Amino acid sequence: MTAAAPASVHSDDQVLKSALLVGHSVLLPSQKIALTGNGAATGSVMARGMGIVNIQIIDDCGVVVRKLVLEAGGKGELPFSWDGRNARGDQAPIGTYTLKAIHVASQGASTTLDTYVDVKVESVTIGTDGLYLNLPGLGAASLDYVLRIGKPAF
Repeated sequence: MTAAAPASVHSDDQVLKSALLVGHSVLLPSQKIALTGNGAATGSVMARGMGIVNIQIIDDCGVVVRKLVLEAGGKGELPFSWDGRNARGDQAPIGTYTLKAIHVASQGASTTLDTYVDVKVESVTIGTDGLYLNLPGLGAASLDYVLRIGKPAF
């Protein structure tokens, strides 16, 4: 007689598929961005139309470390890349930073935008309420938050 397998909210197939994400980059919503040993970080915002997007990268003391200015040619995804340097050009310390993005439309109206970050999956945790991706510098995020697997070419 064989023992019955424990009831699980996850299928073996789902667990195996999520494990394949380990080592791959995923895009997910986050107001935080991690600067790791490679000294750079990337992400995206969704522009609401033509205009300028100002992205502030803020340290844990509330100091703006770097400002990025992007031109939005229209509505849609606008990728950004931070080289890990502060406003003086020095390498910023490894750690987690806050992102703040504001879209300024051609007619002057400004709107706060959601930010999305690209991050490499370190491991997968199987929780009682779902599968979680363990992300360096950002902690765990539900698999449900993943918007894209792999980085865009930009």
